[in-house]
Amino acid sequence: MHSHHFSRRVFLRGLGVSMALPWMESLPVWGDEPRADASSTAPVRLAVLFSGNGFHSREWWAKGTGRDMELGKVLAPVADFREKMLFIRGL
Repeated sequence: MHSHHFSRRVFLRGLGVSMALPWMESLPVWGDEPRADASSTAPVRLAVLFSGNGFHSREWWAKGTGRDMELGKVLAPVADFREKMLFIRGL
């Protein structure tokens, strides 16, 4: 049987390199050119709303869909985007 003896220093050096590998994958490679179609794809977006102390429910509503959607007073600032909004109720 062979026994392998690793010093603590060698183990920690190897551990440091293994921790850096995922970070190094995000670095640009020298000579690597960005894809031509990279800017043509739409970004993925997420909106999360949290109301720790509650909200004024009488003004937080939307009726209808698309251009005809009526928004409450709370949602008035985002009225220009009403065609792109989706309201999910009853969760």
